[in-house]
Amino acid sequence: MIEDEAEFFEKFEARARQFADRVVEGDLPKAYAALELIMSIYSARELDTERLFRAFPVENWRDETIAVPTALLRPIVKGWMKYRRQAGKQSLEKALGIAAQTKGASSVVKTEKTTDRNRSLSNAAVLDYVASHLEGQPVSLDAVFAGVAEECGCKASAVETAYKEHGQTTIAALEEAGFLKLNWKDSGGKT
Repeated sequence: MIEDEAEFFEKFEARARQFADRVVEGDLPKAYAALELIMSIYSARELDTERLFRAFPVENWRDETIAVPTALLRPIVKGWMKYRRQAGKQSLEKALGIAAQTKGASSVVKTEKTTDRNRSLSNAAVLDYVASHLEGQPVSLDAVFAGVAEECGCKASAVETAYKEHGQTTIAALEEAGFLKLNWKDSGGKT
């Protein structure tokens, strides 16, 4: 908790100005300055926002802002604080909790990238499969997998694996949302 607001704003403005000058001079990486200032802003989250914005030394920092829930900033700030305390003894990725948890495991970033790609492949397969049935010209899943694979530049087996992992969930969500009747394959192409 900040006890002396005036002192906080004075120190924040001086520190922000110093960081901005050092970034312009090429003496300090932008990311470092940003993380340090985000940490300060987070600590001042209950203070007057307008006063905080006026303390920014760079005009576009004051003018170009977005609202970010503190719940989203908290893990970034805590990870940065942990990284700073460790003084380089662990990677930032590990301090933020996004590094691989065990040796040989993929990082969270890599795992999520793969999951996103698989969902995308699965969604493309679902779209093609459902569309073929709704148009009254149903095609087999194998044909759909081959077509999506060709479009996306991957193997049909990758599309099949993605579909098996995510496809039925997507179809169920479409049915639940009312985009498809429960027996859409048997409805003669009517939704």
